[in-house]
Amino acid sequence: MIIMETSTQEDNNSDNTWKCGSTSWKEYGPREFWEQKHRVEQIYGKFYEENPAYDMVNDQHFDREAMYELVQQIHHDANIETGGISLSFEDLSIQVPVEILPEVKTVETTALAPWYKLSAWLKSKIYTRKAKQGKGASEDPEARPEEDSINPSQSMENFLVLDKVSGFVKAGESLLILSPPASGSSSLLNILALRGGHFKNMQGKVMYNGLDAYQPSLIKVLRHLVRVIGQEDIHFASLTVYHTLRFAAHCMYPSFFPYAEYLRESKVFGVARALGIERTLETVVGDNILRGVSGGEKKRVTIAEMMVGFGGRLYFLDNFTSGLDSAASYDICESITKLARANHVSFICSLQQPSAEMFFLFDRLLVLDHGKALFFGKPSQAQSYFESLGFIKPPFRSVPDFISTVSYPKASESLVDPEKIDTAPRTLEEFEQRYHESDYYRECIQEIHQGVVGRSQRFQGDAKTKTSPNVWKWFERDCLNPSAVQMYLLFVRALRLELLDLHSLATTLISNIIVGLVLGTLFFNMPLNQEGLYSRGGLLALSLIHAAMSPMGTISAKYSQKRVFEKQTAAGFHTAMPYIVASTLVEILVSLIRVLLFSVCIYWLAGF
Repeated sequence: MIIMETSTQEDNNSDNTWKCGSTSWKEYGPREFWEQKHRVEQIYGKFYEENPAYDMVNDQHFDREAMYELVQQIHHDANIETGGISLSFEDLSIQVPVEILPEVKTVETTALAPWYKLSAWLKSKIYTRKAKQGKGASEDPEARPEEDSINPSQSMENFLVLDKVSGFVKAGESLLILSPPASGSSSLLNILALRGGHFKNMQGKVMYNGLDAYQPSLIKVLRHLVRVIGQEDIHFASLTVYHTLRFAAHCMYPSFFPYAEYLRESKVFGVARALGIERTLETVVGDNILRGVSGGEKKRVTIAEMMVGFGGRLYFLDNFTSGLDSAASYDICESITKLARANHVSFICSLQQPSAEMFFLFDRLLVLDHGKALFFGKPSQAQSYFESLGFIKPPFRSVPDFISTVSYPKASESLVDPEKIDTAPRTLEEFEQRYHESDYYRECIQEIHQGVVGRSQRFQGDAKTKTSPNVWKWFERDCLNPSAVQMYLLFVRALRLELLDLHSLATTLISNIIVGLVLGTLFFNMPLNQEGLYSRGGLLALSLIHAAMSPMGTISAKYSQKRVFEKQTAAGFHTAMPYIVASTLVEILVSLIRVLLFSVCIYWLAGF
């Protein structure tokens, strides 16, 4: 994690600014951060310039293991927590209210609808009269008319999304959640990623290193450990892969960490190299209109964007192979499982139909079907478990395909062993009961009760008392960078986006010049008398209308950025206010240039 302890040593450097190239920032956050940073940087100096083994960007003799050990030592000397976080969850259940819509209208229901309404109205009148007469109607629940018969459009029913789901994943491991569509895997990922606050009927426990993750005093800090990677690849199409990752690194790697600027660049190139997108760093991301990287490379960019920061220990990927071919999906799975072991982080992935090669890359497996856990264990144990229930895997079927269809009634009939046709489970309730009676379930619960804990010493026991109050309060923020730094980063990115869209910018400016020339010609050399006064008033009105209506064309472009904004604010890249201010400042700057060109033409031609 990214929390430091209070240092007792004094900083010998009296300079209160941190400098990076030609920029300098005022030191922000608790003083402990900067004291540790200056002390450690004085001890190690510019090690990355002295030894080519530590130059990840420019030198081919880079030694990854040596670099990893040195960074770990630097973090240890700076009292920065870098230990792994293990995740466990026990008896998770969710119920959500679902609106029961009225049935589809047919000729019969349409013809009988007035009679149903009349019957419901009469029942309600009879019930009301009996209640007023005190004949005990209120004590007879069967006498009360059903609400959905009176107003069926308002009928609500609790739908069970998850039903007592348990499991765990240790630091350095990867967990695969295998489930058919609409089985609750996305809801499970949201809850495990601490985004389940909107579920009001949630039961069970979610534990990070044995600590209740939904404690009000802990959840805000733990969110900095979590990275969520959705199904869709949402990026700015005109930005290059390098600028996309570099912005994420600046947002998620604050300047108060030792060697922040160097480690940001190292993270960008290191993660890109590990995911196989280093050669695409200077290529635009692209979209359906602008040609850029391929689909598989774009998915890698989405994963890399969440990995270049500091502090991520749990990565949640929701059906991330959607739209990718099997080769690209396998390469990504292989990359993330290697990254999990190398960086001592955990990946929790939900997939619907993985290949057999992808299936066996994961360390843990959770099989879900309509919110019910059918199996939890190692992928290599799944086939033997379901075969012990009375099913046989056909030779032509892969293991994940066999597991994902064994609980489907229409497909399972052909998989049942004729000798066990009477004992094999048929319904989901039977599958769930057989799993709860198995040794796999008992081992899972026993492991959870013993405590699934990673190497992180800070997040064990009472985590808050092990940290300085000022530091803990700082990490309860939604974003680790202050508003001024966020605003600067967002302003630079917004300005770069405007400059990259040169065609639209040039078209806007040229159109303003043309309109200014046309209006200036129409009102050319107005006389300085009463007649010219009225003409000038009309010209000023037209100019104001033009200046007010011209920015309307940018609304669609700004609205298209909404999804990127939502993703990055949820991930803690920045907050809403700096984004709004930075975007507004760039829009004002562009508008000033546009109005200036328009006004120059009007002013001299019209004779103001």
